[in-house]
Amino acid sequence: MRVNRLLPALVCLVALAAACAPGPKARPPLESQVSLAVAGFTNPQHNWELVVGCLPEQCNVVQPENLEHLDAVLTEELIAAKRSYLPLSVTRQCKEIVLREEGSARTAPDAAMSYWIKVGRCIPADYLLLPQLIYYQDRVGGSLGVEKPASVTVYFYLIDAKNQTVAGKYYYDETQKSLSQNLLDADKFFARGGKWVTADDLVREAVRAALKEFRL
Repeated sequence: MRVNRLLPALVCLVALAAACAPGPKARPPLESQVSLAVAGFTNPQHNWELVVGCLPEQCNVVQPENLEHLDAVLTEELIAAKRSYLPLSVTRQCKEIVLREEGSARTAPDAAMSYWIKVGRCIPADYLLLPQLIYYQDRVGGSLGVEKPASVTVYFYLIDAKNQTVAGKYYYDETQKSLSQNLLDADKFFARGGKWVTADDLVREAVRAALKEFRL
């Protein structure tokens, strides 16, 4: 079995370049009085669920227990960001209500976004944060060497419930590479401790980036 390994010999060289690179600019937060609801991670399997389509090789089926774990990751990151939000149970109730009301309307071309906007309208909040997990592949191997690296594709949507529009979208698509494969991503290499991470770790990165993008 061939095992890819991160190359520690390049650490010193790239560390110097990474230290000199400018950091990201902070963005002002949304108004504190704005209320937020959160939908749990979904793994769309039908056309009416997909806000954005994907080719068969670009999407896969994620087990329910993995989605539940990722919901916990999302909750942890919202708490860490000190962002108040309505619990996922509120969103689940509204999802069930809208599904019962829509019936055959779910076959319309824009059914997915129409559905989520209706869910947002049902929830007593200004915005609804919707994460859709399109692809999820955990690493095959350990933290020091892998046969296959972790890979994740996820879309985040911030739905303006009052105006019934999409206020923001964030796309995260990451397959971990070794330092030798991509020197330009040295900051990611060091942020991950110079190790091969899990798919859950990548999802956590995605959540943090989305919250920052949406100023949440």
